[in-house]
Amino acid sequence: DDRLPVFKRGGVAVRLISSPCAKTYRSIKHTRVPSVAPSGIRYEVRYFLRRRTAKKFWFKLFETILLLPVIPFYLIEKIFIRLDSTWSWFITASVAATIAAFRDRPAVIYSTGGPVSAHMAAMAASYITRIPYIAEFQDPLVHKYAAPGRFERRFIEKVEQMIFRSASAAV
Repeated sequence: DDRLPVFKRGGVAVRLISSPCAKTYRSIKHTRVPSVAPSGIRYEVRYFLRRRTAKKFWFKLFETILLLPVIPFYLIEKIFIRLDSTWSWFITASVAATIAAFRDRPAVIYSTGGPVSAHMAAMAASYITRIPYIAEFQDPLVHKYAAPGRFERRFIEKVEQMIFRSASAAV
């Protein structure tokens, strides 16, 4: 994130919690947590395969082999939970953020980014630990290309309302 160097220059100690797909930062405390839902697992496996396989044949072969056991669960998830593939990341990120907040006792929990799951994780950790929470939106949460379906759009609208009610500040 482009704010990390700014925080570092300002003397702010940062603990970053991100998806395994995010860039690794070695100069700060960085915890990478995976998604738990089949759609998140599929997203992360495909991300890693794209980065490590040059030929489409090998990508498709490895994708099929690795994701075959996940496909039935993925289909069930898509029938009942019609959300973006990154939605489940908030579950593991909430746990990681809460543990880190209890351990490090930061002055503030800060979420930034486009995925709703990042803000949900920070909001949950803040609620559990009672540490103030600041949400920074890089893009609006509710927009047509991020929430193409009515169910997902309504879900994101509710989350956005929760964020504005619970955050100490929202930017």
